[in-house]
Amino acid sequence: MEELHQKWCANDVEPSDPVHPGEIVLDELDYLGITQKQLAEQIGMPRSQVNEILHGKRSVNYEFALLVQKALNIDAQTLLNMQINYDILKAKKDQAFAEKLQKIVPLAAASL
Repeated sequence: MEELHQKWCANDVEPSDPVHPGEIVLDELDYLGITQKQLAEQIGMPRSQVNEILHGKRSVNYEFALLVQKALNIDAQTLLNMQINYDILKAKKDQAFAEKLQKIVPLAAASL
């Protein structure tokens, strides 16, 4: 049983379709009964910009994360970490970028 755990760990599994952090905020708004317009007004951002973030068309940045933290008590660092993870997973799924990565020889290995 111990051996099985060492070979496979749930933390090593990448999601097939990463979740954009905006979706988490959107779910929280739905749960709380708050509209996107209300959030936009509360945090002083254009509604269209908030909508784009919530629907994954725009990245969560530090400013939005801090504003949401204050308005909804969702940890800003968590949102930013989710955005980084989302971006990395999307990049790994991009065929052109994957090919570019394959061509890179690690500098440490190249100097041996």
